[in-house]
Amino acid sequence: GGTVRITRGAIFSYYEFRQLIAERLTDETWREMLIGDTPPPMPDWVASFMDITASQPTFGSHSPANLYYKEFTAVESEEENQIPETIRLSQNYPNPFNSRMMIRFDLPNSSHVKLLIYNILGQKIKTLFDGQKTAGTHIVEWDGKDSFGRNVSSGIYLYKMEAGDFVQEKKMVLLR
Repeated sequence: GGTVRITRGAIFSYYEFRQLIAERLTDETWREMLIGDTPPPMPDWVASFMDITASQPTFGSHSPANLYYKEFTAVESEEENQIPETIRLSQNYPNPFNSRMMIRFDLPNSSHVKLLIYNILGQKIKTLFDGQKTAGTHIVEWDGKDSFGRNVSSGIYLYKMEAGDFVQEKKMVLLR
């Protein structure tokens, strides 16, 4: 609708589509139903935490049009005195991912940071970052390409963060 909404925390919607197996919905049909004027009704059980008798806004009024086309963006705000107390490597988002994902990490102090991607055999695929980072929260993006700019195949990958004495690895799944 031409507006920008900034949120913090979890946001989700839930719909049940009760279709005969012979009339199974395609992704395109499902999206059209959600964006249309009359999306499927919310199930009765959601009444335990929301008023389902109230008029609900259409799906499109709460969701960016690019949500299903893999064009994710992030807004990062700098809030004063928001230095993390401990070093932390978060799980990548989204996971599994298709073409892009983000890795978030927190640093309580300025530090030299290495962020590396490995395949399941332990072979280094790419160095995402190798340099100095200030104290705070940081986000690094990976586009699913190796050091030579080639798309890597679907599979399980590891990302590893090294910062001073801190070393941690996490798994992620790439689905093409």
